[in-house]
Amino acid sequence: MYSNHHRFKSHDCLICFKPIDHQFFLLSLIANPSICIDCFRKLNVLNEKSRFDGCDIHFLYEYNEFFRSLLFQYKGQYDIALAPVFLSYFLIELRHQYSNCIVACCPSSKEQNERRGFAPMEEIAKTLNLPLFTDLIKIGDYKQADQPFRKRKGIYDHIAVVGGQDLYQKEILLIDDVMTSGHTLKACLDQLRKLSPKKIDILILSCRKHRKTLSSENSF
Repeated sequence: MYSNHHRFKSHDCLICFKPIDHQFFLLSLIANPSICIDCFRKLNVLNEKSRFDGCDIHFLYEYNEFFRSLLFQYKGQYDIALAPVFLSYFLIELRHQYSNCIVACCPSSKEQNERRGFAPMEEIAKTLNLPLFTDLIKIGDYKQADQPFRKRKGIYDHIAVVGGQDLYQKEILLIDDVMTSGHTLKACLDQLRKLSPKKIDILILSCRKHRKTLSSENSF
């Protein structure tokens, strides 16, 4: 199932389809926004940085009801046209900050991607126009959000890397959509570190329980 967003003009908001008023949207001074100011105001912007498991971590938004519904429309209703929305406001900043990085995404399962017809985090990552590493994979149709909190460490048995020699001594940007327990991130970091990268940074689209001060090890 795919969206009918393609029938709207490029200057219309990808969420509500209303025309984007560039005069009142500051982002239009530096980029071509994909959301209108009204929709943008519904997102609770954090744009804050801290540390997690020895890595710099960058949070973009708080996980509020608007973000939850937006993410569900994108991932749960297969609305691939929404992919540019999530990084739109920060795109210039992120491209500059992570210009030397290869992007890796916390993966969804092959079965989920086949049902959707696309890999959600990879489609979002493509808007950065940076090299994309696609061999960090999830084994089996294991959904972290469906697990009780005490069993979420099971994700460590479902994340793997295929190949990856090209990441040796390279800078990596690891991206995920929502951070809760931190186990998925940690499992991905463990796999990527086997490839001896020079550095790993983390970018999180949203966080349910954002804390201004995070432990450098087990923050969540």
